[in-house]
Amino acid sequence: MKAMIYEKYGDYSELHMSDMKRPTPEADEVIVKVHAVSVNRADEYMLKGNPFLIRLMNGISKPKIKVLGLDISGTVEQLGSNVTSLKVGDQVFGNTSEALLGGLAEYARIKVEHLMTKPSCITYNQAAAIPQAAVTALQAIQKADVRKGQQVLINGASGGVGLFAVQIAKAYGAKVTAVCSQRSADIVRSKGADTVIDYRQEDFTQKSDKYDVILGINGYQPLKKYKSALAEKGIYVMVGGSGKQLLQGMLLTPLYSNKNGKRLIGLGDAKLRTQDLVEIKRLVEATQIIPFVDKHFNFEETPEAFQYLMEEHAIGKVVITIIE
Repeated sequence: MKAMIYEKYGDYSELHMSDMKRPTPEADEVIVKVHAVSVNRADEYMLKGNPFLIRLMNGISKPKIKVLGLDISGTVEQLGSNVTSLKVGDQVFGNTSEALLGGLAEYARIKVEHLMTKPSCITYNQAAAIPQAAVTALQAIQKADVRKGQQVLINGASGGVGLFAVQIAKAYGAKVTAVCSQRSADIVRSKGADTVIDYRQEDFTQKSDKYDVILGINGYQPLKKYKSALAEKGIYVMVGGSGKQLLQGMLLTPLYSNKNGKRLIGLGDAKLRTQDLVEIKRLVEATQIIPFVDKHFNFEETPEAFQYLMEEHAIGKVVITIIE
């Protein structure tokens, strides 16, 4: 089969097409004929081998896992001996993160519990945009216990996780304030944001408005500023940021939390769970989530897709189409 691989750490120029042996499934796995793959920041970090923890997991000097692409959509091609919940030909989407082989190939191996049947109301490209970003957004919102009528601010609202967070928070009945650039404002409003703040023009932490929940998604402010923007008993969830920012969050959030008042917490790594995929599918079928694909590339243009992710500020998701 054809696969897009990298054999040493670096930038998008290290990606090239190669022939590989088609994978075979373990008992609890499925082989998917891949139609589309979305690109995540996690793929970029794997390609760069940075932060260094990546190299500890995937090889110090060169990568052991050579195929990137966590999020896929496609059709079931082959079933492991224990798989009974799917059948050959089913249209599915899911995440390959625990299969030790990515989705940027004609076929991918994936654990059955990390797959969900694709809603008929969305395309393969849209379905590939869902798993990692939507589940991360869902788990952050659930961790904050977002409820109807709450004031929720999402800092970094125009990225892959951010746009899903806006839609999920609205689906749960919240009043959503989105922080993003002016370039993204119309799209973020179209996804349900009640108020949009251009971070280049305004600092939301300097305003008088207070929020029941703040999600920090790749949009950084010092923790004490986030705390100042919270209402009494408000919750801040750190979802993303640089390695340094995440380390600060892990070390300092307990110091900035009040036992009976404001809480600052970190999400940690979002683990794909079947119940989360079920909930995301429900929201998609209810049209409360509509994935937004900023730009799509064909299989041969995978290096260009990574370049776009690394050098531009993509709105929503970047998707690579394997089968037109």
